[in-house]
Amino acid sequence: MNNLIKITEKNGENTVSAKELHQFLGSNEQFGKWIKRMLGYGYTQGVDYETLALLVPAGEHNKTWTKVIKKERNTML
Repeated sequence: MNNLIKITEKNGENTVSAKELHQFLGSNEQFGKWIKRMLGYGYTQGVDYETLALLVPAGEHNKTWTKVIKKERNTML
């Protein structure tokens, strides 16, 4: 099956990148504002989504990305 968005399995659950989901949906809203709004719908960190720290090359600031599990993705769509 071809997926429209990359799905990764983690700890037995399917996950998608919130950033990739945002881009796939074609939202015109800035990602930071969009994800805050999405997470404001009552999702629970550690249950419905998790925030991951990314390793970046020396000299760049640390950035965080959010991976949203299938449960949240299905709820949002």
